[in-house]
Amino acid sequence: MKLTNIKKVLLAFLPPLVLVILSLSLSRLSLFSLKKITCQLDQYPCPLNYEPVLVNFYQRNIFTLKKQSVVNTLTAFDADLAEVEVVKKLPNQLLITLKKRQPLAQLVPFLNLDFIGLDSTASATISGEMTNQFFQLDQSGEIFMTNHQPISLFPLVAVPETFNFELKISPATQQISQVILSLREHYVSFNLLAWLNQSLAVIKTSLGSYAIINPSQSIKPQIASLQFILSGFKIGESLPKKIDLRFDKPVLTF
Repeated sequence: MKLTNIKKVLLAFLPPLVLVILSLSLSRLSLFSLKKITCQLDQYPCPLNYEPVLVNFYQRNIFTLKKQSVVNTLTAFDADLAEVEVVKKLPNQLLITLKKRQPLAQLVPFLNLDFIGLDSTASATISGEMTNQFFQLDQSGEIFMTNHQPISLFPLVAVPETFNFELKISPATQQISQVILSLREHYVSFNLLAWLNQSLAVIKTSLGSYAIINPSQSIKPQIASLQFILSGFKIGESLPKKIDLRFDKPVLTF
């Protein structure tokens, strides 16, 4: 091989070799070992139970520690994290910002859940015995947490005791989340949503009327019709007791 060719080969491999040597040198410098880890959860300092996980990152080299590795470690520790942001700050700081998944609503099992007056002129009411179990539902339609106390900030959804309460997304939970998101979008406030089955749900509006919908049909048009009907009544006028939106033309019962 000619001398000029050897020089070309050496010059081609020299920059990567220098980078490798430089990286190895930096990785061994204690100057770049993490000495300060700042963690915030929903704009507050992370609770103490996160400390054993965060300690794993202490003294790690800032260059060799991968951000995705930090994300994977934290989400494995706390499955309820919705967002994990990792920022490296030279020479030796790690900034971690966490956000918890927020419930959209709370599912609560009702024994003998029923809607009295569905197909008659009888007084409409949602009946059944509420249990003391509460399942938190997020916007995607996933059940992700259970507890024995209600959270007043989030609406209640009454479901039969035979409902599937596994911590996952199901067609039924997706229906429920779509109904609630559509109610929000159309500014229809409600006190209780009763999901009786995949083709029947009853909304007790804050104004007192019961709206009957079919969740297996397109949800948004039904909620849009409900909003249009309720907004058409003036203050002091009698509102319908029932608004049945399962048909092409809504049926109002006074």
